[in-house]
Amino acid sequence: MWLASASSTIYLDWKACNEALDLPQPVAAYKQRFGVYPESVHVDQLYRTRANRQGCKDRGIRLSGPPLGRLAADAQPELESQMKIDPWIGTPKCTELCL
Repeated sequence: MWLASASSTIYLDWKACNEALDLPQPVAAYKQRFGVYPESVHVDQLYRTRANRQGCKDRGIRLSGPPLGRLAADAQPELESQMKIDPWIGTPKCTELCL
């Protein structure tokens, strides 16, 4: 089976620190290895800082994730419909099948 893309680990560390500033090093290592910047970078929310977004934008790299800031008021999910609170823990929730 042929894969159109692949991933690789460039840097691995177990130190307890904020890694948000480490994004430029793997991007530079990718450019040094392949001669071009990656088309896109898929990262966690921790790496989507303003500095990293600007650095990727300057180099023409698409950064995964939603834009910074809050969601629009009409785009926010209705929490009341999503959160069903059961006041009696351990009570069956079915009415027809439970005896």
